[in-house]
Amino acid sequence: MPDLVSLIAAFVTSVASIILLGEVLRKSERRKLLGFIRKLGEEQGLAVSEGLKTDGFQYDIAWRREIDGKPTHVFIVRKGEPLEAMAGLKHAFDLWKAKGFYISDVKEVEEASRLLKGSFHEVDDQIWLLTFKDLKEIVKLRSRYSDLLDKLKPSHEPVHERRVEDAVSWRCYEWMPPLRR
Repeated sequence: MPDLVSLIAAFVTSVASIILLGEVLRKSERRKLLGFIRKLGEEQGLAVSEGLKTDGFQYDIAWRREIDGKPTHVFIVRKGEPLEAMAGLKHAFDLWKAKGFYISDVKEVEEASRLLKGSFHEVDDQIWLLTFKDLKEIVKLRSRYSDLLDKLKPSHEPVHERRVEDAVSWRCYEWMPPLRR
């Protein structure tokens, strides 16, 4: 019969391995979500960078129009610290006029929402809050409708248009009364 100490040690070891497995799953899931955000930015023709740090704030993903340009969108994808996340996203808006996205679990998103209604009310319309579940749903819908979305993208083929001279001459005759003989 095993002693109490070995039973407790076995229990702690099994719980620790379950917790560790959960951490690994969460990290891999987070990498998938970050990969999706990266892909969305790249599909829109934006330069995407990871791990942007500035003035003591860290952003997981930043989208820019040009590689060396200022960020247009910044993303914070992590559990916890909604106050720090809101401060960072407000700083990004103040500094670059970047739109901010905070993606976390339900509890943190609710806290961030409360902060946006209070202390951070001036950037309420510039920061979007999503739960991990919301982002996963977006991923699912994006994959389901990817063919349709691709067809909705504008093509870079030239549009068959009238020449400028034709358009100008046509406009000149629009206001004229019909010719009589």
